Amino acid sequence: MRRWAVVLILIGLVPLLGAQTRSDYVEAELERLVSQSPKMHYHKLLEFHEKKLERIYQARIKGADAELKDALQKAQKEWIDFYKAERVVGAIEHAEGSGSYMHTMGRRLHILKARTHQLATPYLQGWPEVPRVPDVGAFAEPGPKVHTVRKGETLSGIARQYDVSVKELIRLNGLADPDRIRVGQRLRIPD
Repeated sequence: MRRWAVVLILIGLVPLLGAQTRSDYVEAELERLVSQSPKMHYHKLLEFHEKKLERIYQARIKGADAELKDALQKAQKEWIDFYKAERVVGAIEHAEGSGSYMHTMGRRLHILKARTHQLATPYLQGWPEVPRVPDVGAFAEPGPKVHTVRKGETLSGIARQYDVSVKELIRLNGLADPDRIRVGQRLRIPD
């Protein structure tokens, strides 16, 4: 909760920090939070992009002639149907254990960013290639995650890094003494 309070305070300082817009700053802050604790913050980043997409869509509709407005509305309706289906597929994959949370959320974020990019680019200029998502690892094939212990790391620090509990790490790795992990030891990380 404190982080959001800090974010809200800093939003007022955005012009002083040199960010392009408040929206850019909030997006960057959400992406930073996701990189630190994905399971806790990914849904906030998705919600931000869903709202951003809706704002861009409304702005495009507002300035469109009747023919373009009709085409935009049909395309947006079809896109929303696709996005809803994608959410269902992601939930099924996750429930069946065939898809990880990070993979599902990363795919949804990529879809949102692609559609936002399409709507934000004027049609007459053509739609340039959609930018690549910086975190390619989020789209990697799901499989067991493994962490190799480095010097100075603790089990609680590793648990925080992957947003899992220490108890889960102990159970999954069969650790008799959680205070005795060694450099180079490979720990399995739960999804």
